[in-house]
Amino acid sequence: MPSTHKLIFDLGLTAALLTAGGWLASQAGARATEPAPAAAAPIEPAAAAVAGLELTVADVRSSEGRVIVLVFDQAVAYAQLDYDGAAAYAEQPAQPGQMRFVFEDLAGGPYAIFAFHDANGDYDLEMDGPYPLEGYGGTGMARWHDDPSFAQAATARGEAEIRLHYLERRLER
Repeated sequence: MPSTHKLIFDLGLTAALLTAGGWLASQAGARATEPAPAAAAPIEPAAAAVAGLELTVADVRSSEGRVIVLVFDQAVAYAQLDYDGAAAYAEQPAQPGQMRFVFEDLAGGPYAIFAFHDANGDYDLEMDGPYPLEGYGGTGMARWHDDPSFAQAATARGEAEIRLHYLERRLER
């Protein structure tokens, strides 16, 4: 008969293997349910000639802080706005109006892009409950309340444009 220590060890090992197997199965299921790249907009010949990705961020309100851009090639990282899961990251000192970002190393796609105006310089999107207090926007986000999925936000084009939305005026009482 096995000792008590061996039984406890065997039970712990079995639990760890079951947990790891369940996690791996959930990850495989998550990948299987991600939208296929075919859902992205088709690449037009003129766009295919552009190397990498060129992004215009429009409607930057002021020169305070910086504008931060995250480019995602994975649906899970995009849904969580996971900095570490981004395919590319860029920041520039904010300039009112339009700003241009170039990601020369990106090819193919599809990519979903999120940008925000980090006016207070804390590298975080300032929130008041569920409402952003700094300018934000992304591909597939025409209106301030849009919340596009990766497939809806995905672009494979050489050029993209994002319009920033600012909500603090809407939240004033």
